[in-house]
Amino acid sequence: MSRREIHLVGLIGVIASVCFIVAFVLDPTPPVAGARAIEVIRHGIAFGSADRAAAFLFAASGTLLIPFVAGLRELLRTVSSAPSWAGTVLLAGGIETGTLLASTSVLFFTVASRARDESAAQASLLSDLANYGFVFAGFGVLLVVLAGAALMLRSGGALRVLGELGIVVAVLLILYLITAFFTSGPLVAGGFVTIAGFSAAGVWFGFTSLALLLLEPPALCGAVSAALVAPGSRT
Repeated sequence: MSRREIHLVGLIGVIASVCFIVAFVLDPTPPVAGARAIEVIRHGIAFGSADRAAAFLFAASGTLLIPFVAGLRELLRTVSSAPSWAGTVLLAGGIETGTLLASTSVLFFTVASRARDESAAQASLLSDLANYGFVFAGFGVLLVVLAGAALMLRSGGALRVLGELGIVVAVLLILYLITAFFTSGPLVAGGFVTIAGFSAAGVWFGFTSLALLLLEPPALCGAVSAALVAPGSRT
C-alpha cells in the first residue's frame, strides 16, 4: 500500500469524522428511548431542520466509514503480525456499522420530517426505533475497534498507541450496548452513557484518521513496519 493511498484513506476517515461530529453537535440531546410521544413531537417540531441535517450527516459518515475501514484493513494486513482473519472481522464490522448507521438515519430523518403529522403511537415507535438502531450500531463498532486494536497492537509507532486506546474504547462500547435494556435512569438508551460511548468511538476513529492522513510511515507504524510501506508500492 503506497504512502499516497494511506493518506487518502486518512482523508476519507477525517471527512467521515467531521460529518459525525457536526451531526452530533446539531442536536446532541434528542428524545431518549421510552420518551413520551408529546416530547418526541415537540422536539421534532422545534428541531426538525437540525435533526434532518444531522440524520443526513450520520448517514454520510456511515457510508464513508466503509471505504475508510477497507483501506485501514489493507494497511494493517501489511504492517501487523496479527492473524489475517482479524482484518476480515474489521471490514465486516465496518460494513455492519455503516449499513446500520445509514438505515437508522432514515428513521431519524422521518421522525424529524413528519413531526407535525405523526400520531402519538407513530412518533413513539419511530423515535424508539431510531434510538435502538443507533445503539445496536455499536455491535459493528465494537467489532471494528476490537479487531483494529488487535491488529494495531501487533504493529508499532502511532498505530500501537491507537490499539491501546482502542481497548479502553471497547470497554465503553460494552456499557454503550447495555443501555438497550433501559428506558429510564442514567443508562437509558440515548442518554449520557450512550452519548459517551458514541463519542469515544468517534474520537478513536478521528485520531486514527488523522494519524493516517498526517504521519509518515515510520511514525505511523514503526521503523520496521514502515519498510513494507514504500512510496509508490502496492500490496
